[in-house]
Amino acid sequence: MGSLLVKGYRSGGLFVLNIASDTVNGNASCSAYITESVNLWHNRLGHVNYASINKLKNMQVISNINTRNYSKCDVCVEAKFAKKPFKSITTRKTELLELVHLDLADFQNTMSKGGKKLYITFVDDFSKYTKVYLLKSKDETEEIF
Repeated sequence: MGSLLVKGYRSGGLFVLNIASDTVNGNASCSAYITESVNLWHNRLGHVNYASINKLKNMQVISNINTRNYSKCDVCVEAKFAKKPFKSITTRKTELLELVHLDLADFQNTMSKGGKKLYITFVDDFSKYTKVYLLKSKDETEEIF
């Protein structure tokens, strides 16, 4: 420990190692390698399933890696989470306008041709009649309602 193995310098965005024989002592050897794994290929290929990685290995498109030793991918697990379904409705209202559902939302930083940034929807629970209004600002909501 504490002995100098090699000298290097920065050239642009890369570090260049000067490995001339006089720089490296006689007992040291220089090598670099990349450890490839099935998880690395899974990430490189956009989280493709492991059976497809195995096919690519058998076709000799990717290096001969052990496709049996893979770990659960956190990204794939999170992507497969689904929202719980809404509870089913057993009863509906029996008259028009007895219950009206409304939703006020924005266009996610997009503006309509008329300069509208928001929309409000009204849905009658009985008839399912739906009306959509475009708004420039939230303070127009009361007038529309």
